[in-house]
Amino acid sequence: MSKKDKLDKYSFFEVMDRTSEILRNFSESVGDHPVVKQNEELKESCNKVIATLFNTYQLSAKIFFDKDHEKPSLFPEEGTQEKEKPSVRGNVGRRLRKRSVS
Repeated sequence: MSKKDKLDKYSFFEVMDRTSEILRNFSESVGDHPVVKQNEELKESCNKVIATLFNTYQLSAKIFFDKDHEKPSLFPEEGTQEKEKPSVRGNVGRRLRKRSVS
């Protein structure tokens, strides 16, 4: 396995993300096509593809969440202290005050 192919804690999440994109794209562009909706054989074939993609997503998620690796954080620490998050309310208030000063 090359460095390029090395798995990390986000590899299974990447598979989940890409599978969901393909599933959505296939479902909307092929599965919802009028020809497919009117032809039972095509509809059945599309449903098999959708089911396979769905199962791939579910299996990836199971492996990702059951894996004995460190669970990824939404805000990974990179050796820096947590930065103070700006207040949304403060920013909105400033914008509103600027608009109402005219």
